[in-house]
Amino acid sequence: MKKIKRQPKITRNFQTKNLTKEQFFKLKSTKVLTAGTGRIAAKTLVNLTNSGVGTIGIIENEKAELILSEIEKYNYNALIKIHNEPLNSINADAIIQEYDLIVDCLPNYDLKFRLNELAVKYNKPLIYSNVTENYVQIAMIIPHTTACLNCMYSPEDLANHIYSPQTAILSNAASAILADIATDFILGKGHYSPDKMISYFHPTQKFNQITLTKNENCPICAKIKASL
Repeated sequence: MKKIKRQPKITRNFQTKNLTKEQFFKLKSTKVLTAGTGRIAAKTLVNLTNSGVGTIGIIENEKAELILSEIEKYNYNALIKIHNEPLNSINADAIIQEYDLIVDCLPNYDLKFRLNELAVKYNKPLIYSNVTENYVQIAMIIPHTTACLNCMYSPEDLANHIYSPQTAILSNAASAILADIATDFILGKGHYSPDKMISYFHPTQKFNQITLTKNENCPICAKIKASL
């Protein structure tokens, strides 16, 4: 794992200007792990760095060095940690338990469902984000409180919605939207309910909030809760 401690630069933390002193110092002690290094991850990392989050982890880091060259323009003095390995059952204990919250910026559903299972297992809030050809989605998953990804969908439901190059035109703008909402979740800004998914449907250019219902028979969160 590579750690980068940057020297203070010009502060651009405009997102923290309305925070109280207590909120600001809480943010400095917050540790956020981003999984994935695509457009959503890049914009989210810039936002987190710019907002004053104290520790930021990057995993699945095929493009991590490129992202670092961008976020260092905004960093006030955050600790950036690059985990040079994909998240799996062997390293999950050491990596996930170190962080307070996880942001899912992964490009495929096999990884998303695996990350969801790990987040529930280790009781870590997870921000799920997704871009498809016609819509974008984002939701805050709080283990044992809200619906998890397996409560919302089965892998079969999403078999036809894998990210593809055809979504690139939409995803440039959609990724920025998702990253901004994810940052608001982390900063506690906005009026977002944890039992709702925010969805943007591109053909109509409209936002909707979809109520999510926990599946009491969920093979992930119900099974893990029963074993605790």
